[in-house]
Amino acid sequence: MCDRVNEVEAREGSLLAIPTRAGCLAPAHEAHLIDEDEMRSKPGVALLRLLMAAVALIGIGLECRAATGPNVVLIMSDDEDLRSHAFMPKTRALLAAHGTVFENYFVTSSLCCPSRASILCGQYPHNTKVQGNHPPEGGFAEFRAIGHEHSNIVTRLKSAGYRTAFFGKFINGYRPREHGVLCGWDQWYGVDSGYRNYNYTLNENGKRVTYGDRPEDYLTNVLEGRGHHPTGK
Repeated sequence: MCDRVNEVEAREGSLLAIPTRAGCLAPAHEAHLIDEDEMRSKPGVALLRLLMAAVALIGIGLECRAATGPNVVLIMSDDEDLRSHAFMPKTRALLAAHGTVFENYFVTSSLCCPSRASILCGQYPHNTKVQGNHPPEGGFAEFRAIGHEHSNIVTRLKSAGYRTAFFGKFINGYRPREHGVLCGWDQWYGVDSGYRNYNYTLNENGKRVTYGDRPEDYLTNVLEGRGHHPTGK
């Protein structure tokens, strides 16, 4: 097991930390953005699906040890279709207008858990063996049992000298109270479910923190704050 998995009563500390090479955090539009989600666009319609979503997302902030290494940020949102962007002018202005646009795009699976496993492992679902959202077909329990926690893009980037950070929903079935900090992550803010936005639990670098229904508990804002101040200070 990873050394930090059982670090559940550690520090006090809850969308997006983007380290610069100087060690500071930069706004999202200043970093390289990588698209993940499928593009369900009509011919001639282009859309970059990178989004700081109010729902479940995954964000990776990485800093390379070498001065020439690129910073990498991956933002993933669930259940975001093309039509929703008619009501998301900031997403279009801050992300799509400043990023790479794909007119033709394919995914290995449009289901949450298999898609996330493919992103992390670089394999088709029939190779990752994660083919559903819940056991025995998939889910976090299967992802861990197969050994993917110890061998994925994050652990490889970490071995290459990158500094890594995670904010949001990891894989269906991850439980902040039970599963702890996963291998390869320097900063970890994993939520049990990003859909409620209130009354949820975060695992904040090993410490379980429960949030209520106050305005300041709104999940997206909490994660944004941790992105600016990943140690919780």
